[in-house]
Amino acid sequence: MSTKTNTLLIDCGNTYLKWCLFDSDNLTEQQSLHHKDASALEVYKDLIDSQTGTCNSVVLVSVLGDVFLAGARKIAEDAGMSIINADSQAKLATIQNGYDEPEKLGSDRLVAMIGGFELIDDQQACIVIDSGTATTIDAVDARGQHLGGVIFPGLELSLNSLSNNTELLPKLDLSEQQFEPNGLAINTTQAIASGCLLSLASAIDGICNKMQRQLETSSLQGSGNNKVEVKRLLCGGGAKILLPYLENDYDYHENLIMLGLKKIQVNEMEVTSKND
Repeated sequence: MSTKTNTLLIDCGNTYLKWCLFDSDNLTEQQSLHHKDASALEVYKDLIDSQTGTCNSVVLVSVLGDVFLAGARKIAEDAGMSIINADSQAKLATIQNGYDEPEKLGSDRLVAMIGGFELIDDQQACIVIDSGTATTIDAVDARGQHLGGVIFPGLELSLNSLSNNTELLPKLDLSEQQFEPNGLAINTTQAIASGCLLSLASAIDGICNKMQRQLETSSLQGSGNNKVEVKRLLCGGGAKILLPYLENDYDYHENLIMLGLKKIQVNEMEVTSKND
């Protein structure tokens, strides 16, 4: 009889459950399930049920709160799968949490940083940008020390906020917008869409520039060597729309959080092996 060795990696976001399989070596292509019209827990259960014949474990990160996590744990365990919740703590895998209260850092941010740190070389630092409902930007030095970060509204949230809080401005469907890259919009709909997009891109560029200078300064003060190279890593549902409007160099990685979950699972497997 074959042994189930796959791990189901799940990113439980505000709008989508994103997932892939990890077989102790390779990741499958990331897939996503929308949970707008059904409860996230129902969508999660359907996913678990679909993988009960192939997986023996789950590693997940969630922004959906304690009630969802309690339900997710019971569903996985009822299906015979062990489960790891990647919650925020002082150190997780390769990243030292920089928050003064480590448990208050969004766990999805921490996992994205772990994934980002897997993609850089020794003596490199990284800035991780996750563009979703919210936009988060976090700086990680070459030692894996998180220096801190920022949170501000994502593109769709910015568009909705402007439309919902003004009487005369139209409500916008992001999928139908045409953006004016130079800001020279010639109608109101285009002006709102372009303004929100370009302001978000400019904010990302400006904040990353500040963080990069700090990372470079910190590396020089710490070692006296040449300044560290800083990689900018972009992920999230809004990343593809943003990328053409960013003025600096960014590497887009759709599965950054999955890489972080994979690293957490690899670490768990190593600890288990040592203890056996």
